[in-house]
Amino acid sequence: MVIKTEDKDLEELLRNMIAKLGSKVVPYDVLKEENNSQKIDLLILDTRETKEDEIVSFINSLKKVNSLLEIMVLTCCKHNIKSSIIAMKSGASDELLFPIEIEKLEEKIKNILEKLARKKN
Repeated sequence: MVIKTEDKDLEELLRNMIAKLGSKVVPYDVLKEENNSQKIDLLILDTRETKEDEIVSFINSLKKVNSLLEIMVLTCCKHNIKSSIIAMKSGASDELLFPIEIEKLEEKIKNILEKLARKKN
């Protein structure tokens, strides 16, 4: 699992939550190495600091290499859902709007991890 965010507090929260759920987070830089995106099953992508065309390009490039990659998008707010729609059309599989409800975030991550486990069996 990889987390892409500029928000260090959010990253720490996600890392702790994911560890509690029994999974591990690898550094974002792993995606930059050739063929490593094939080894990743979940990306949590914070789109608040990302331009819309960069979201599309980033997701498309990852999906070309790993079509099974699950992508959860964390986006600004319900009043500005354009980046969320763009991400979902590009292949993101789930979304969560800021401000994030921790319980809802944990539930969504848990559901994705369970889905991934079923795919592996």
